[in-house]
This record gives sequence, structure tokens and C-alpha cells, in this order.
Amino acid sequence: MLVLRPGSWRLLLLLSVLASFGCEFQAQAEAFHTARTLKPRAFSIGIEPEFVLQNPVGVELNFHGGMGLVSGLDLGVTYRLPLPNSNLPQSLGLDLEVELVNDTHLSPALSLTLGGHATDWNRYWLDGTLMISKVFRRLEPFAALDCDVSLPPYDVYAAMRLIGGLSIRLSRVTEVIVEGGWGVRNSPSHVSFGLNFYI
Repeated sequence: MLVLRPGSWRLLLLLSVLASFGCEFQAQAEAFHTARTLKPRAFSIGIEPEFVLQNPVGVELNFHGGMGLVSGLDLGVTYRLPLPNSNLPQSLGLDLEVELVNDTHLSPALSLTLGGHATDWNRYWLDGTLMISKVFRRLEPFAALDCDVSLPPYDVYAAMRLIGGLSIRLSRVTEVIVEGGWGVRNSPSHVSFGLNFYI
């Protein structure tokens, strides 16, 4: 049986509003993590090449950092650096991830991430991601719904992407993440892989 943390239903309601808004338009941004949050005062560093499936295919190098704040809450930062001639914007994002449900033998983990990012330093977005994952020994498959909303002064619209992937734990401090995303609305599809290191 799924047991939500106190107050989690409010966060789910907020994401539902974002998602319903996005269904009329669309989303953008990969996950590159699971639904389990970092422990307090724990850190993560990741590097992830990503192939954006547009014409022509765009390639970017994504850098990820994370810090556990308190139990069930962590802070994440992502910088996306496009390779030359990729026709992709660079971006910097910041978000908070809340673990709504713990991963137990009875249920998978469920988390909600809320934040924002800027592309090319002049366009701003609100971000929301609802994610589910489950640990099976060294493997942790995950799936997510990612929704971004573009803010004024540009046109206000939403982008939506469905994401699936697999985290493979190589050691206590290292994991490989393989991920794919399907652009549902106003967002290209992507495939990516990379390494996360935990401190």
C-alpha cells in the first residue's frame, strides 16, 4: 500500500495543474536521477552526454550536481553545454526534489521535482517532474513525466516529455544511468547515458 508523506498531496495537486496545462501545448529536460532523494549532507556529481533527436541530431554535454538537504528533500543543479553546430541552447537549472513515497518491499519510490531553468540566459521556464522508481539489487528502473512552462515576455506555453531509464549501481559511490525520452508536445525526444558519483 502506498503511504504518502504528510503534505505530499499538495505537491501532487500542483504537478497535476502543471501537467494539465502542458497537455494543451508541451516539455523539455531529461531526468538523470531516480525517485530516491539524497541523504542529508550527501553530494552527487554527474556527467551525461545527450543526443537530441531532431534534424540534424543535436549533441550536448550535461553536468549535474546534487545535495541532500533534509530527509526526503534534495537540491539539484544542471548545466547543459551544447556541442558546436548542435542548434541547441545552453541552459542552467535549479530544482528541489521531494520524496513522496519511500522505496520499500511493498511499494516503489515516488518523487516530485519542482524548479526552473534559463536557456541562453534570456528565456525562463518553470519545471515539474513526477517520477517513480524501484530498486532491484544493483538495478533501478525509473519512469517520469516532465513538464516545463515557458514564462513571459516570450509566448507562454508548455512542453511535455515522457522519460524512462535504468540506473546501474557499479559501486557504493558510482552508478551508470541510461535514459530515453519521448517528446509528447513541443519537446524533442532524446537518448542519453552517463555517470553519477556520490560523495
